[in-house]
Amino acid sequence: VKRLSHREGMDWFGEGPHRVEITLEYPQYTPDQDVSTWPRITKPFIIELAPLSLMPHTVTFFLTQVHYKLWNGIHLHHNMNHIYHFGVPAPHVNDIGDVTPSMEYLQFQNRKLDKVIFQEYHPEYPHEEWTVGFSGRPSGTEFYVNKLNNTIIHGPGGQPYDAHADVDPCFG
Repeated sequence: VKRLSHREGMDWFGEGPHRVEITLEYPQYTPDQDVSTWPRITKPFIIELAPLSLMPHTVTFFLTQVHYKLWNGIHLHHNMNHIYHFGVPAPHVNDIGDVTPSMEYLQFQNRKLDKVIFQEYHPEYPHEEWTVGFSGRPSGTEFYVNKLNNTIIHGPGGQPYDAHADVDPCFG
């Protein structure tokens, strides 16, 4: 998988380095005003991705999602103490067994870009402050920005409740 992902990444995106610009849009808090009138702020940030030689599957997977604009319009859905969490949660089964994925999730699924093949990890890309990782098991439609050094909780052995004992791919 790594070898094929490396070849595909080189063919589609070149040797690198690979950078992805993401523009955040959010309301500026304005006291004593209705929320609907708050001005919108836009701020870009750039993710420099791991080299294809270290993380070929994860980097090619993410760049392919970007190529198909699957992250466009996606929201920050958790602002925790240790991470900013973006993406589209995987569909859940309700009490009567129905599964209703969101339209955003279906866009990832229709492109077969909703799940990585494996939870790739490289020790040269640990979950340090301001790095980017995929979340979930299997990962694919959600990513986070580490606001702190999370090498212990998101690195190898950091999710002891996880039956798969896999590590979150850190790729940028």
